Amino acid sequence: EAIVLPLGADQDAVPAQTERFAPNAGDGNADGVQDLQQDHVVSLPLAELPEFVTIVARPGAVFTQAAVNVVPPSSSSIPDQVSDGIGEIAFAVTSAEAAGRIDLLFEVGQAINTWYHFGPTLDNPVPHWYEFLFDGRTGAQLFDADQDGLVEQVRLHLIDGERGDADLAADGKLRVQSLAAASATAPPPGGQPLRIRGTARSDRIVVSWD
Repeated sequence: EAIVLPLGADQDAVPAQTERFAPNAGDGNADGVQDLQQDHVVSLPLAELPEFVTIVARPGAVFTQAAVNVVPPSSSSIPDQVSDGIGEIAFAVTSAEAAGRIDLLFEVGQAINTWYHFGPTLDNPVPHWYEFLFDGRTGAQLFDADQDGLVEQVRLHLIDGERGDADLAADGKLRVQSLAAASATAPPPGGQPLRIRGTARSDRIVVSWD
Protein backbone atom coordinates (compact mmCIF):
# COMPACT_ATOMS: atom_id res chain seq x y z
CA GLU A 1 0.00 0.00 0.00
CA ALA A 2 1.30 3.47 -0.89
CA ILE A 3 2.63 5.75 1.83
CA VAL A 4 0.16 8.62 2.33
CA LEU A 5 1.54 11.97 3.49
CA PRO A 6 -0.11 15.44 3.61
CA LEU A 7 -1.32 16.74 0.24
CA GLY A 8 0.99 19.04 -1.67
CA ALA A 9 4.20 17.91 0.02
CA ASP A 10 6.20 17.69 -3.22
CA GLN A 11 7.50 20.58 -5.33
CA ASP A 12 6.65 19.40 -8.85
CA ALA A 13 4.35 21.16 -11.29
CA VAL A 14 1.31 18.84 -11.04
CA PRO A 15 -1.32 19.62 -8.40
CA ALA A 16 -1.83 17.04 -5.68
CA GLN A 17 -5.54 17.05 -6.54
CA THR A 18 -4.63 15.56 -9.93
CA GLU A 19 -1.96 13.11 -8.83
CA ARG A 20 -4.10 11.60 -6.08
CA PHE A 21 -6.27 10.03 -8.83
CA ALA A 22 -3.34 8.28 -10.52
CA PRO A 23 -3.38 4.46 -10.80
CA ASN A 24 -2.56 2.29 -7.77
CA ALA A 25 -4.30 4.66 -5.37
CA GLY A 26 -2.15 7.60 -6.49
CA ASP A 27 1.08 5.63 -6.89
CA GLY A 28 1.41 5.52 -10.67
CA ASN A 29 4.89 3.94 -10.73
CA ALA A 30 4.10 1.44 -7.96
CA ASP A 31 7.11 2.32 -5.81
CA GLY A 32 5.17 2.44 -2.55
CA VAL A 33 5.01 6.25 -2.32
CA GLN A 34 2.20 8.39 -3.67
CA ASP A 35 3.23 10.48 -6.69
CA LEU A 36 2.04 13.67 -5.02
CA GLN A 37 4.90 13.20 -2.54
CA GLN A 38 7.67 12.86 -5.16
CA ASP A 39 9.29 15.69 -7.13
CA HIS A 40 10.69 13.24 -9.69
CA VAL A 41 7.36 11.53 -10.45
CA VAL A 42 4.27 13.13 -12.00
CA SER A 43 0.97 11.58 -13.09
CA LEU A 44 -1.40 13.26 -15.53
CA PRO A 45 -4.60 12.30 -17.39
CA LEU A 46 -4.23 11.83 -21.13
CA ALA A 47 -5.71 14.45 -23.45
CA GLU A 48 -8.84 12.66 -24.63
CA LEU A 49 -8.76 9.30 -22.88
CA PRO A 50 -9.91 8.46 -19.33
CA GLU A 51 -6.45 7.16 -18.46
CA PHE A 52 -3.25 8.41 -16.84
CA VAL A 53 0.38 8.56 -17.86
CA THR A 54 3.01 8.54 -15.11
CA ILE A 55 6.36 10.18 -15.92
CA VAL A 56 9.29 9.01 -13.83
CA ALA A 57 12.74 10.63 -13.65
CA ARG A 58 15.56 9.57 -11.35
CA PRO A 59 15.49 10.75 -7.73
CA GLY A 60 16.99 14.23 -7.45
CA ALA A 61 15.19 15.58 -10.50
CA VAL A 62 12.26 17.99 -10.19
CA PHE A 63 9.49 18.41 -12.77
CA THR A 64 9.02 22.18 -13.01
CA GLN A 65 6.48 21.89 -15.84
CA ALA A 66 4.26 19.03 -16.95
CA ALA A 67 1.17 18.96 -19.16
CA VAL A 68 -0.73 16.81 -21.62
CA ASN A 69 -2.25 18.96 -24.37
CA VAL A 70 -4.88 18.16 -27.00
CA VAL A 71 -3.29 17.79 -30.44
CA PRO A 72 -4.66 20.45 -32.87
CA PRO A 73 -6.97 18.66 -35.33
CA SER A 74 -5.67 20.48 -38.39
CA SER A 75 -1.98 21.30 -38.31
CA SER A 76 0.34 20.64 -41.23
CA SER A 77 3.30 20.43 -38.85
CA ILE A 78 1.92 17.47 -36.89
CA PRO A 79 3.32 14.10 -38.08
CA ASP A 80 0.96 11.63 -39.75
CA GLN A 81 -0.64 8.85 -37.72
CA VAL A 82 -0.29 10.64 -34.39
CA SER A 83 -2.32 9.13 -31.55
CA ASP A 84 -4.78 11.96 -30.90
CA GLY A 85 -6.20 10.43 -27.74
CA ILE A 86 -2.86 10.52 -25.90
CA GLY A 87 -2.13 14.16 -26.72
CA GLU A 88 1.10 16.12 -26.68
CA ILE A 89 3.12 15.24 -23.59
CA ALA A 90 5.29 18.18 -22.53
CA PHE A 91 7.49 18.67 -19.50
CA ALA A 92 10.54 20.43 -18.13
CA VAL A 93 12.74 18.83 -15.52
CA THR A 94 15.71 20.22 -13.60
CA SER A 95 18.87 18.40 -12.57
CA ALA A 96 19.46 17.16 -16.09
CA GLU A 97 22.11 14.66 -15.01
CA ALA A 98 19.62 12.92 -12.72
CA ALA A 99 16.83 13.21 -15.27
CA GLY A 100 18.72 11.77 -18.22
CA ARG A 101 16.57 8.64 -18.30
CA ILE A 102 12.82 9.17 -18.08
CA ASP A 103 10.10 6.52 -18.17
CA LEU A 104 6.53 7.11 -19.27
CA LEU A 105 4.13 4.50 -17.92
CA PHE A 106 0.70 4.29 -19.53
CA GLU A 107 -2.15 3.12 -17.35
CA VAL A 108 -3.54 1.29 -20.40
CA GLY A 109 -1.44 -0.03 -23.30
CA GLN A 110 -1.41 2.17 -26.41
CA ALA A 111 -1.42 1.23 -30.11
CA ILE A 112 1.77 3.12 -30.97
CA ASN A 113 5.19 2.18 -32.37
CA THR A 114 7.12 5.43 -32.75
CA TRP A 115 7.79 8.69 -30.91
CA TYR A 116 8.29 12.31 -32.00
CA HIS A 117 9.86 15.33 -30.35
CA PHE A 118 9.48 19.02 -31.19
CA GLY A 119 12.32 21.52 -31.29
CA PRO A 120 15.45 22.47 -33.22
CA THR A 121 18.03 19.88 -34.26
CA LEU A 122 21.66 20.30 -35.22
CA ASP A 123 20.76 20.04 -38.92
CA ASN A 124 17.68 22.28 -38.71
CA PRO A 125 17.62 25.22 -36.27
CA VAL A 126 13.91 25.89 -36.95
CA PRO A 127 11.75 24.06 -34.38
CA HIS A 128 9.97 21.11 -36.01
CA TRP A 129 8.63 17.65 -35.29
CA TYR A 130 11.14 14.83 -35.81
CA GLU A 131 11.17 11.11 -35.08
CA PHE A 132 12.98 10.44 -31.82
CA LEU A 133 13.83 6.75 -31.65
CA PHE A 134 16.82 5.48 -29.69
CA ASP A 135 20.09 5.66 -31.65
CA GLY A 136 22.36 4.29 -28.92
CA ARG A 137 22.79 7.67 -27.23
CA THR A 138 19.46 9.55 -27.18
CA GLY A 139 15.95 8.65 -28.20
CA ALA A 140 12.86 6.69 -27.20
CA GLN A 141 12.47 2.97 -26.60
CA LEU A 142 8.94 1.55 -26.69
CA PHE A 143 8.04 -1.59 -24.74
CA ASP A 144 5.16 -4.03 -24.99
CA ALA A 145 5.79 -6.07 -21.86
CA ASP A 146 2.93 -8.54 -22.24
CA GLN A 147 3.26 -8.91 -26.04
CA ASP A 148 -0.35 -7.90 -26.71
CA GLY A 149 0.58 -5.39 -29.42
CA LEU A 150 0.12 -2.39 -27.13
CA VAL A 151 2.87 -0.23 -25.60
CA GLU A 152 2.73 0.20 -21.83
CA GLN A 153 6.10 1.90 -21.32
CA VAL A 154 8.25 4.41 -23.18
CA ARG A 155 11.80 5.11 -22.02
CA LEU A 156 13.36 8.42 -23.09
CA HIS A 157 17.15 8.66 -23.14
CA LEU A 158 17.99 12.37 -22.89
CA ILE A 159 21.17 14.42 -22.59
CA ASP A 160 21.07 18.09 -21.65
CA GLY A 161 21.64 20.23 -24.75
CA GLU A 162 21.48 17.35 -27.24
CA ARG A 163 18.87 15.81 -29.54
CA GLY A 164 15.56 15.58 -27.73
CA ASP A 165 16.13 18.60 -25.47
CA ALA A 166 13.76 21.19 -26.96
CA ASP A 167 16.12 24.15 -26.58
CA LEU A 168 19.44 22.38 -27.36
CA ALA A 169 20.92 24.30 -24.43
CA ALA A 170 23.14 22.64 -21.81
CA ASP A 171 21.53 24.65 -19.03
CA GLY A 172 20.76 22.05 -16.37
CA LYS A 173 17.17 21.61 -17.52
CA LEU A 174 15.57 19.24 -20.02
CA ARG A 175 12.58 20.53 -21.97
CA VAL A 176 10.46 18.05 -23.91
CA GLN A 177 7.49 18.25 -26.27
CA SER A 178 6.53 14.81 -27.53
CA LEU A 179 3.92 12.90 -29.50
CA ALA A 180 3.18 9.20 -29.77
CA ALA A 181 2.33 7.77 -33.20
CA ALA A 182 1.74 4.59 -35.18
CA SER A 183 3.77 4.28 -38.38
CA ALA A 184 3.79 1.58 -41.04
CA THR A 185 7.58 1.85 -41.27
CA ALA A 186 8.57 1.96 -37.60
CA PRO A 187 10.12 -1.11 -35.95
CA PRO A 188 7.92 -3.10 -33.54
CA PRO A 189 8.24 -2.27 -29.83
CA GLY A 190 10.43 -4.39 -27.60
CA GLY A 191 8.94 -7.16 -25.52
CA GLN A 192 10.76 -7.04 -22.19
CA PRO A 193 9.86 -4.91 -19.18
CA LEU A 194 12.45 -2.41 -18.02
CA ARG A 195 13.78 -1.68 -14.58
CA ILE A 196 12.78 1.71 -13.21
CA ARG A 197 13.06 3.50 -9.90
CA GLY A 198 11.02 1.91 -7.15
CA THR A 199 10.67 -1.01 -4.78
CA ALA A 200 7.52 -2.85 -5.80
CA ARG A 201 5.97 -4.99 -8.52
CA SER A 202 2.94 -4.06 -10.62
CA ASP A 203 1.06 -6.30 -13.03
CA ARG A 204 2.81 -4.96 -16.11
CA ILE A 205 6.31 -3.82 -15.10
CA VAL A 206 8.98 -4.84 -12.66
CA VAL A 207 10.27 -1.93 -10.61
CA SER A 208 13.42 -2.13 -8.50
CA TRP A 209 16.33 0.05 -7.44
CA ASP A 210 19.28 -0.06 -9.84
